[in-house]
Amino acid sequence: MRETKNKTLSVTLVPERDLKEFSLCNNNILAAVFYGNNTSISLSQDYLRVPVSLPQVGEEPLVEVWVSDLPNEVNQFENIYYAANSEMVFGSINFRETKTDGLDKLAFRAYKEILSFLDRIEFPFLARCWNYFPDINLESNGIERYKLFCSGRHEAFLKKYQSMHGYLPAASAVGSQSGPLTIN
Repeated sequence: MRETKNKTLSVTLVPERDLKEFSLCNNNILAAVFYGNNTSISLSQDYLRVPVSLPQVGEEPLVEVWVSDLPNEVNQFENIYYAANSEMVFGSINFRETKTDGLDKLAFRAYKEILSFLDRIEFPFLARCWNYFPDINLESNGIERYKLFCSGRHEAFLKKYQSMHGYLPAASAVGSQSGPLTIN
């Protein structure tokens, strides 16, 4: 088990126009979360760039910047893009729904990859997950989409742990206007 050394993690809202300057002054950015219509995850040289398909309130676009006091590396494992240091990982995965892959199948696939990734890098648990997908309260084949998502996520955890006691992260599910299933 990893011992936490009380390292600092901070989250700051930075005007998008100031992000480059902010990144020059902060060497240990784990991730920058962009809100709007862009849905492509990318790895910059120094940090993870994560899109979330939610509109911003206000005139000036802001970026949610996650900074650690430890150096990190950015990389990709299967469909997961991530930034990690010795104490924490910030990752993002997204999948688009198709006629054959509904939300429940995508949630199962995404969480199966996430749990496999954690095993591979020997991190013992998920601390927090943000889940975004469109039309969260609409029905698909007579079942609310949120329930379909929960079913797929449940199956992934059940397949991995048999008993989920102690393994579930703090999580939220937010309906987006468009875009893929995105899990950060």
